[in-house]
Amino acid sequence: MRYVLEKLKKRWGIRNSVSVLLILASFAMAGTSTLYTSQWVHQLLGLTSNSPLWIRILVFAIVVLPLYYAFLYAWGVLLGQRQFVTEFIRIKLRFLQGQLFRKHS
Repeated sequence: MRYVLEKLKKRWGIRNSVSVLLILASFAMAGTSTLYTSQWVHQLLGLTSNSPLWIRILVFAIVVLPLYYAFLYAWGVLLGQRQFVTEFIRIKLRFLQGQLFRKHS
């Protein structure tokens, strides 16, 4: 466990193990919060496992993915890791933007 914490501290540029644990907790709680909320959204929209795949993917892209980042930011702020999660989200959104809107030649 200590090896993993040290590796994450080095990769993320963080000085103490408590911050790493708080960041990991932010990710875990964001994922769990998104899971419960997405189930509610699917019920609200009447989506089931029999719904067309393209509709479920569209709902994921438009509703669930932004919810995850909102929850990650909220949990990160509550756990005192606002600076890290803000930068993490910024990097991920830049990557998604580059993947979605790049020119195909």
